[in-house]
Amino acid sequence: MYEMKRLIGIHILMGNLKYPRVLAQNMTRDRFFSLRNNLHIVDNNEIPNGNKDKFVKVRPLYTPLQKKCSSLPMERNLCVDEQMVPFKEQLSIK
Repeated sequence: MYEMKRLIGIHILMGNLKYPRVLAQNMTRDRFFSLRNNLHIVDNNEIPNGNKDKFVKVRPLYTPLQKKCSSLPMERNLCVDEQMVPFKEQLSIK
């Protein structure tokens, strides 16, 4: 279970903050890819036909994480610099 928590944490840090060294410091590359490729949160046979939810395979992890993040106190005065957000394309999962 500890290794799965570490895998999810590495994914969050590498996906959001772009810290590839987090992987090197916590887990071997081969072990990371082995766990990632064999991790199944939802049984593929239980996904209904015609499903429109793009997060259906990770929904059991995504929903509690989203609730936890929403419960954190929000800063009132925020400033976003243009250089902090270089991505200008559209995401289909919004």
